[in-house]
Amino acid sequence: MRKEIDTQNEKAKADGTSPIDGSPLIALAEDLLPHLRRAEWRDRADAALGDMGEIDLKDLRSVVVAADDAAKDEESLGVAEKLRTGLMERVEAAQTEWVAEIASTLSDGRVVRALRLSSRPPKAGALMPGDLLQRLTETANEA
Repeated sequence: MRKEIDTQNEKAKADGTSPIDGSPLIALAEDLLPHLRRAEWRDRADAALGDMGEIDLKDLRSVVVAADDAAKDEESLGVAEKLRTGLMERVEAAQTEWVAEIASTLSDGRVVRALRLSSRPPKAGALMPGDLLQRLTETANEA
């Protein structure tokens, strides 16, 4: 906004007209910015709710994290809570699926694939169950 006001004032000066005072426009823009950010978040949140089962976990996490700053009214707080719940459910399901895939891959004798899968948990810092970890370690050592 400031840059555009400066550009228009330079054009006005070159044309011989008087420049404008941009301070009211800047104040208006600064007042609108938080509302625009909340509206943008709400659009993203509504889209994420509508596509909860298909949206990428990374994208869903970004919407949930942004809720801390954007969700201020009661309705938005409710949407944020639904998103958090949905994210937790998706992460738990992905964790279960991850463990099952590693176990299945080990059962098929695909040790390298199982090792690769074990290095990419759906949730950062997620631990593999001890028995599966032991099985993976033993199978990798044998291979």
